[in-house]
Amino acid sequence: MNFINRILLVGLMLSAANVLKAQESAAQWADRNCAALEGITEVSLNETLRQGASALQALLVEVKTDGASDPVAVTRIAAMTQYVMRKGASTQQREAYADALLQAAEAASAADVVCFFLDQLRWCGLPQQAKAIQKLENSEDSGIAALAAITAQSVGAALPAKFTGITMTRCAQLNRDLAALKPELRMAALLEAFADPVPAYAGVALTWARSTGGSAETRTWAAKLPDAAGAHKIMLLDMLGARGDKAAASELIDCMSDDDDEVANTAQRAMLQLDQTAFASVMDTYLKHLPPNRQTMTRDNLRFLKTADLIAPLTANYASFSEPGKRVALELLCDRRVNSVLPIGLAAIDAAEDGTAILGFRLLREIATPAEAKMLVKRLLLTNDKQKPEAQTAYAMAARRDTSGIYTSRLLDTLATASDTQKPVLLETAARIGGDKLLSVVQEATAAPDVGVARAAVRALVDWIDNASLPALLCHAVTAPDAHCQTLAFRGASNRLEAKGVDKKPYNRVWREIRGLPGNEEHKQALEELLQ
Repeated sequence: MNFINRILLVGLMLSAANVLKAQESAAQWADRNCAALEGITEVSLNETLRQGASALQALLVEVKTDGASDPVAVTRIAAMTQYVMRKGASTQQREAYADALLQAAEAASAADVVCFFLDQLRWCGLPQQAKAIQKLENSEDSGIAALAAITAQSVGAALPAKFTGITMTRCAQLNRDLAALKPELRMAALLEAFADPVPAYAGVALTWARSTGGSAETRTWAAKLPDAAGAHKIMLLDMLGARGDKAAASELIDCMSDDDDEVANTAQRAMLQLDQTAFASVMDTYLKHLPPNRQTMTRDNLRFLKTADLIAPLTANYASFSEPGKRVALELLCDRRVNSVLPIGLAAIDAAEDGTAILGFRLLREIATPAEAKMLVKRLLLTNDKQKPEAQTAYAMAARRDTSGIYTSRLLDTLATASDTQKPVLLETAARIGGDKLLSVVQEATAAPDVGVARAAVRALVDWIDNASLPALLCHAVTAPDAHCQTLAFRGASNRLEAKGVDKKPYNRVWREIRGLPGNEEHKQALEELLQ
């Protein structure tokens, strides 16, 4: 039995509910032994201690190896250990109990029993027992040796004969000195400590500064910002934000444009604590000159602002923002899903930079109305490869929100007049929307004379938003005249049939018709197995 198992056994023995017969639950055992457990009180424990060594020996002998101990007795021993630890017993009684445990540990032959007594001594043993406990470290059993070492250290064997205390560090001494000062005299000492070149020492002063003084002290600290640098400046900004005094707002706003990214980030976060309305009021000026490397940082901080403070400055000044600033604005507006910012999204998709245009489409996916259907379907045919997936998603999500059917109608009309080179992107978009009308048109397109259109239509069936396209995929997997289309359809049908939770029964009838048709026999056999 290794050490870990032995410690586990000790834990089990300490919990009487775990030392039960297999067929009896802990609750059942507790009910059956309710009277015995209720008898374990401080009064009864004290009575056992009063009776002396013989009573203790009679109790400890109930601890037996391999889980054969009396659970009630083990519970009483654990309670006794806690009782003497809490000084419920006299010093003499604790010594008697600890001596009885040590004698029992020395006399026991089973390793798990020795470990049980050592574990009790670990909590209530006495320093004078340390040498005797250390002798058990020489045991041939590694579990006993390891636990004896732990127990000896716990009772005090590892402590020096004379405790010499600890060396007071500069920071600890500063804490002590500041605590001794009256609040009205503390400011001068804080300023002096902050000037120390060691950041940790200055940090102690700033910890005290969070709650020292009022607005006058705030202005004194804020005046230190222009000359502070590095860690000192970052800690000072953090402290001013934590003070919650708006007297420092203008200095913090100035630091939001600091050349050091970490300083600028800390200033923004401090302003979020200090005055969110003031932060929002200067946001437009800040976004006008926002560099690319601060886009993510600024976006994450501005997300904490209230919508009421956020929307007006973003919409009123959007055109004047730098490109990174515009992208921050678009992401924030997308988060809030405010319909009034629709003109911003429409302007953004015309941006020269792909990143800005993409965010414009993401905004429109959340707020576009039926009035934008005509414009958005045209954009599907005009966007470049980078923007195309976002344009398709924007159109599809707007279509799924649209209860009038205008988006579906616009897409159908455009498909009817589009050239063969334009149809693939429209067919792909139809797959993201779904519905019977679009499905019918896509199925017709699989028979198009143009191979590119036919393959795009099969890919649309593969990517269809639900399983409504599965019958068509089963058919094309077997009968499509183009081998490439057969392969596409077979893979799409297989993936849908193998999906978790799919109900295959609705497709059995159509499959019985398809498998009788001439076509790809290999695909037939594989699909037959999947449908069984």
